[in-house]
Amino acid sequence: MGYTRNYNPNYFEECEGSTNCGSFAFNIEEWYSPDKYFEEDFYCCVDEWIDHCIRNGWDEQGISNAFVDILVKYILLDFDDIRIVSYAADVKSNEELIAFRTFVNSEGNWDFHFKVLRDYVWLEKCGSKPVRFCEKDDWHNGFIEYNSPTVYFARKLEN
Repeated sequence: MGYTRNYNPNYFEECEGSTNCGSFAFNIEEWYSPDKYFEEDFYCCVDEWIDHCIRNGWDEQGISNAFVDILVKYILLDFDDIRIVSYAADVKSNEELIAFRTFVNSEGNWDFHFKVLRDYVWLEKCGSKPVRFCEKDDWHNGFIEYNSPTVYFARKLEN
């Protein structure tokens, strides 16, 4: 699927309810959910896959680790202007840093979250809520504590 690049600096304020953390991180106008290929690959939805993992003795950490790897593969399919990096030292002057993690618990709840280092400050958008400042290492959102390893992407900026 192609995405509509956002060029309006007020877009995420004006369209707060119809955009999420992925929309903001990748600066696109559509709600972004990297799990859209999941059923194609696994012949079940994310909930069923997690239930299957739990029934087969996987712990929360193992499921979340596998889940982040799966979603990273899908993110790389969706965007050709990003690459995986170790951290900010690997980001070029024409790129910005995006951090990504997932959450899975033993009750089968799951989520994903993106943060972006934009103009030297960490920012995030939690679901349809407003964009806010955040800390690089604070991965709590309500009852959710994102428990996968952090994956960093460098996203090429528009000229």
